[in-house]
Amino acid sequence: MSEQGDLFFHAISKAREARDKGMKQVLKNAENKGWNGDEAERFIIHRLSQPGYIGETGETIVNAAKQVGIIPHNDKAFGPIFSRLVRRGTIKKDGYRPRTKGHAAPGAVIWVLG
Repeated sequence: MSEQGDLFFHAISKAREARDKGMKQVLKNAENKGWNGDEAERFIIHRLSQPGYIGETGETIVNAAKQVGIIPHNDKAFGPIFSRLVRRGTIKKDGYRPRTKGHAAPGAVIWVLG
């Protein structure tokens, strides 16, 4: 690999490490304040399992979870839950829609069951 390729790989690896560390911390903080990540996971799977379901953004799923009382101290606590479900193959990306939250962020991911 070229020196430039090595630098790029190193930068990507460091960014992923920082992402993973941040996600672990936000989940830990939420759970320390009484939020149940497993309950959030069950809600996401249930929501995506509805008959005739064609996909929904994470933002919409998070808002729906909060409406039924699954409310973390910070919405970012749902990020590690989505990531865990993706790693297990339980859910997958199925496109993008315009975001309703976030500034200068790319489109919101549409999630479906894996």
